[in-house]
Amino acid sequence: MKIAIVADDLTGASDCGGQLVRYGIRVSVQINPVMAEESNYDAVVFNTVSRSLPANEAALIVKQVSQYINEQPFDLIYKKIDSTLRGNIGAELNAMSDVIQPDFMIIAPGYPQNGRQIIERIHHLNGELLHETEVSRDPKTPVLQSDVVELVASQTGRAVAHLSKADIDRGKAHLADRLEVYKVQNMTYIVADSIIEEDLERLANALAQLPYKYVWVGSAGLMNHLPKAFAIAENDKPQHIPLPVRNDPVLLVVGSVSKMGREQLHSLMNQELAVQIMARSEKLLADEAGKQLELDRVIDAASRALATGRHTVIVASDNVAETKAVGQLLGMTPIQISDAISAALGSITVKLFGGLAIHKLFLTGGDTAYQVLEQLGITAFELMEELEPGVLLGKYEARSLYIVTKAGNFGSDQTMERVIKKLHGGECI
Repeated sequence: MKIAIVADDLTGASDCGGQLVRYGIRVSVQINPVMAEESNYDAVVFNTVSRSLPANEAALIVKQVSQYINEQPFDLIYKKIDSTLRGNIGAELNAMSDVIQPDFMIIAPGYPQNGRQIIERIHHLNGELLHETEVSRDPKTPVLQSDVVELVASQTGRAVAHLSKADIDRGKAHLADRLEVYKVQNMTYIVADSIIEEDLERLANALAQLPYKYVWVGSAGLMNHLPKAFAIAENDKPQHIPLPVRNDPVLLVVGSVSKMGREQLHSLMNQELAVQIMARSEKLLADEAGKQLELDRVIDAASRALATGRHTVIVASDNVAETKAVGQLLGMTPIQISDAISAALGSITVKLFGGLAIHKLFLTGGDTAYQVLEQLGITAFELMEELEPGVLLGKYEARSLYIVTKAGNFGSDQTMERVIKKLHGGECI
C-alpha cells in the first residue's frame, strides 16, 4: 500500500511521516512540492509550504499536489494539519476534496497523548481552551476559536458533521449508520472527537472497514493508528537506529518563538553543552548594509565555535515587540517579518556549510527548517527514527547529513540535550 501525505509545513511533514517509520515503513519527505520526484518509498510526504500563504495561493498549491497524487498509485491519502489548527485549513481541505473527490474527509486533529483533545467539538490544548493559549497570539496564523466544527465550517463554507466520543464508543455498526446518513445528506466533512488516544484508534479501525473513499485529515496523532487499521503493519516497531560514534559538533538553528522551544534552549544552555549565538531579529530587517553586518557577525562567531568542536546554537532573538515595530516602519506584515527572519537564518546556515564540514543539523520551527534545507539545495530526505513525539531524525545521503526536525511546541525540557546525545551515537532516552 502506497501512502501520500500532504503537509503545510516541514516539521509537521516530518512529524506525520514519523508515525509510519515506527512501523518499518520507508518514508521520504519532499521539501518542496514543485521538486516532487518519483519515489520508490512506501510513503511520500509532500511539504506544500503553505501554512502562512494567502488562502487562494495555499489552495492552488494543494490542488496541484492533489492532482499529482491522483495520477499516482497511492492507496491511502492523508492531509496533515496543525494540531493547534493554525494555517489555511479550510482552503486546503476544499482544494483536496474537490480534486480527490472522497466520500468523506475525516477530520480528527486531536493528539491526546500530547495534550491536544477534542471534547464535544471543542479543542483543548493542555487542558486550556485553544483560543485562550499562546496559539491565539501566533504572529503569522493566530487561532481565535476552539470549536473545530465552527472553524472548519467558517473556513470551508461547507456543511460539517460531527462524530462525538459517544458515537465512537458505540462502535462500528453505529458509525456505519452515521456515515450512511451523512452520505445521503451529502455531508463530506466530518469532525471527530478524541479525548483519549484510544478514541483515534477505534475511529480508524471502524471506518477502515467501511466501503468508503476517504481523505484522512489530522495531526500526527490520527496517522499513528492508520497502519494497523488498514493492516499495513501488524505492530509498531520503534526504530532505534544506531549512529556512528563521532564527536563532531552539532549545529542547532532555532527559529521557533514558542514557549516550549525557548524552555528547551534554556535547559541546554544551563547544561553548558553549547555556544549560543543570538541573531538580533530587528537587525535582520534593516537595510542591506545593516542586515549584512548582523549576518557577518553571527556567521563569524558561529564559524569560530564550530571550528573548535563546540555545539553551536543560532537563535533569532525573541524581542517580538521591538522587531514588530521595526518591521511596521518598513511596511512589513507579521508574515513578511517572520519570513525574512527565517530566510536570514537559512542564509547564515548556508554560509556555515560553505566553510565547514557539518554533518549534524538540528532545526526547530517549520519555516526555519524549510528555509535552511531549501537554501542548502536539499529536495528530499529519508526519515529514520522518531526520537520523541514531534522530533524526527532523518538523513540526506548525498551529504552524509543527519537532520533532526522539531515542531516548535513539541518535546520536553531536555529534548535538545537528548538529540545531541543521539547524534553522537548514544541513545535518545
